[in-house]
Amino acid sequence: MKLGEMQWPAIRELDKECVVVILPIASFEQHGPHLPLLTDTIEATGIVERLDAKIGDRVVCLPTQWLGFSLHHMRFGGSLTATSQTHIGMIVETVDSLVQAGFGRILILNGHGGNRADMRVAQQDLKKMHPEARVWGASWWEVAGAS
Repeated sequence: MKLGEMQWPAIRELDKECVVVILPIASFEQHGPHLPLLTDTIEATGIVERLDAKIGDRVVCLPTQWLGFSLHHMRFGGSLTATSQTHIGMIVETVDSLVQAGFGRILILNGHGGNRADMRVAQQDLKKMHPEARVWGASWWEVAGAS
């Protein structure tokens, strides 16, 4: 299920204890002269779309947050970045909104190496804010072979 394509009455009726919300985070940065700036975002989005196609009755997918922490790529033209503070805030506020809507199982699915530290800080902040919620974080390449 794609959250952005649902209507609010359907969301209200969901059994929120039986689904995992997937929040993909990625980047908008250079990947050499041969790949597009949205490479990480395209990959993360593709993974989430495949999950939705395969187990869509058990997951609620959000659109990929394409603005990540890419300060180390700013010397290349076209790369965009958020500060860690802003990026962590985006993750925390998105997940906080989900918990307020009644979702209690949320996976932050990372698609960019530069986001790992921010994702971990956001998880720690969210654990303090919402100890009742289960918020996991993983980079797709760390779990790609898991079954």
